Amino acid sequence: MELKVLSYNVRYGSEEDLTENSWRNRRLAMKSLLKLEDTDLIATQEGLYQQIMEIEADLEQYNWCGEGREGGTIGEHMAIFYKKDRFTLLETGHYWLSETPYTKGSMSWGTNYPRMVTWVKLKETQLNKVFYLINTHLDHESEQARIESAKMIIHKSLQLEDQIPIILTGDFNTARNSNVHQILTRDCFFEDPWNIEIVKTNEKLGTFNDFYDERGGGSILKIDWILIKGFSATAIGINNATIRGQFPSDHFPVSADLNL
Repeated sequence: MELKVLSYNVRYGSEEDLTENSWRNRRLAMKSLLKLEDTDLIATQEGLYQQIMEIEADLEQYNWCGEGREGGTIGEHMAIFYKKDRFTLLETGHYWLSETPYTKGSMSWGTNYPRMVTWVKLKETQLNKVFYLINTHLDHESEQARIESAKMIIHKSLQLEDQIPIILTGDFNTARNSNVHQILTRDCFFEDPWNIEIVKTNEKLGTFNDFYDERGGGSILKIDWILIKGFSATAIGINNATIRGQFPSDHFPVSADLNL
């Protein structure tokens, strides 16, 4: 089974934002980029409910699932989009990156905002292959929170059905030489495709462009990752395109071609 997955912090679309980088000014650019990428799976971070609904309207071939980090439709979503003609949703769930992971909106370890995980169990309908996709957005301020969150993601991943492959996507708000990366890849639990001898696009770029930097902060700012367990990768890359001079987000998306 071959599939392409994309992870993308789409930058929250506040209705109060009237700047040139507001969601209303970026929406068409986002639509164009996602249609050009044409990936099987899209894992987004930060999107607000109305924003996610508009992305769904712009990408008619996808279904999505997710929940706001304050619960229900409130707050930023870790949404997962999947092509509805290729995948069947078998199961989905959420947990919060806190000491009370099933309390919606809960916070721990010095965070000022709730942080969470959305996961899905999907079946590729033609080949009857099953896998998990886990999507998250770690805290941008507390190193302790990022470390504890990484530990929790490993712990929760170990509770999933054994021998079923896993894709982990997210904005991890830290570099690839960090403790968080080491925790997630320790003992080869997850594997980072950037460390594999495969086709690489824009390897020297980072993923945080802040709406102006075509280099995304350089390779040290690769803070958006796709990690894999039970998959092999054939390509990975960062898309730093602008659409008619517009950055679709303050992050660049990262995508990977995977085989099961």
